[in-house]
Amino acid sequence: DLDYTIAKSVDEYHEMYQVRMPGEYRSAGRPLKRTPIAERLDALGAQWQDVWGWERPRYYGEPEDYSWRRSNAHDIVAAECTGVRERVGIADLTAFAKFEVTGTDAAALLGRLSANRLPTRDGGTRLVHMLTDLGGIECEMTVTRLADDRFYLNSAIAGTTHDHDWLVQHVLPGEDVSVADCTDGTAILAVTGPRARDVLAACTDADLSCDAFPWLTAREVHVAGVPVTAMRVSYVGELGWEL
Repeated sequence: DLDYTIAKSVDEYHEMYQVRMPGEYRSAGRPLKRTPIAERLDALGAQWQDVWGWERPRYYGEPEDYSWRRSNAHDIVAAECTGVRERVGIADLTAFAKFEVTGTDAAALLGRLSANRLPTRDGGTRLVHMLTDLGGIECEMTVTRLADDRFYLNSAIAGTTHDHDWLVQHVLPGEDVSVADCTDGTAILAVTGPRARDVLAACTDADLSCDAFPWLTAREVHVAGVPVTAMRVSYVGELGWEL
């Protein structure tokens, strides 16, 4: 976005020699992109940061009084972390890059670029590192196989353009592969914590047991009547799903 880029560039130039406080996110160019539930999160007291143009909630409570020591946000964030660790939390993770790779040669493309093996079953999910020709790591993605010719990928939001280009540039002539950037049109909510299964079970008829829905798998389910792709993944060391 040109206006956002100009606003950020001018602000960075003006503040080049200023000392920026820990946790400080400046307002230039904001907001550019907000998630579908941003107004609901505003009502809950969300304090925002911008990440690659996206507004992402940092914590919920009073605005932070910036400090070189522990600010007033410290205890609030600690309580949120404890809540997720001991009970359950819901996080808006919409600000991640998301792609769909489809076509009869989709698996061949991804397998050619990946350091480790792709999921071999529909619904399988795996963390994958994409490699350069010299064997270096170019980027990291979570790959979910939705069908033998359809894969869902997500990665860091800052890599949206880079990761899309990296995939497209490595499609060989004649291959039946389409790489679609679905970042702006797809939202993600994470339900995480020891009671995550209890919360989801109240909203869906899907079997959420470990036998029916094991770690690193994905299924199409309805949550509160809404069709979603539910992925049994979590990056906080607790039971959880990404929807």
